[in-house]
Amino acid sequence: MLKERVATNPKNYRQCSVIIDGMSIRKYLDWDPKCQQMVGFIYLGAGSLNNDVEEAKEVIVIMAAGLQSQWKIPVGYLIDVILSQLVLSVISSLLDVKANVLAVVMDGHTINLPKMVNVPSCKIMSDIINSSFPHPSDSSQNVYVFFYACHLLKNVRAALHALQEINTSVGIAR
Repeated sequence: MLKERVATNPKNYRQCSVIIDGMSIRKYLDWDPKCQQMVGFIYLGAGSLNNDVEEAKEVIVIMAAGLQSQWKIPVGYLIDVILSQLVLSVISSLLDVKANVLAVVMDGHTINLPKMVNVPSCKIMSDIINSSFPHPSDSSQNVYVFFYACHLLKNVRAALHALQEINTSVGIAR
C-alpha cells in the first residue's frame, strides 16, 4: 500500500521517520461476531502454549510515519529480539518501496535504548554522542535518532521522584 501511495503522491509519502515505542500488553479476550469465536488467545503457530511459559508484559512497536503529511503505518512489533537489526531491516524495506527514512524516533525506554545503540556508529550512552548512523541502503545519507521530549521529561520526573535529588554540572535538582 505504501509503495502505491509513494508512486502516486511522492510529496506526501516519500519522506518518513521510523517510530519505536514500547506498549504494555494485557490479557483480553473478545467475541468476534464476524468469525463467531473468541479472539485474544495466545497462539504461536506451533500448537498450544505451555502454562509454565512466562507471558510478555510489553511489546516494542515499530511504525513508519510521514514527515510531509500526517500518516502512520505499523511496520512490525517484537517482544525479545535484537531491535537494532530489525530497525535497519525496516529502514531498508521502506526504501525498497521508495519511502526514505530520515529519522528514528523513540521514547528512550530502557528496553529500547541499549538495543538501539548497537546500530553501527550510533552512540547514545557514552561520553561521545553520535545520534546518527549511515542509512543501511544508502551510505551517502544519514538517519538521525531522536527521543520524544515528553518521554524524556517523564523519565527525569521519575528519576527525581525515586532519587529525591539529581546532581548535575549545572546544579542540584530537588
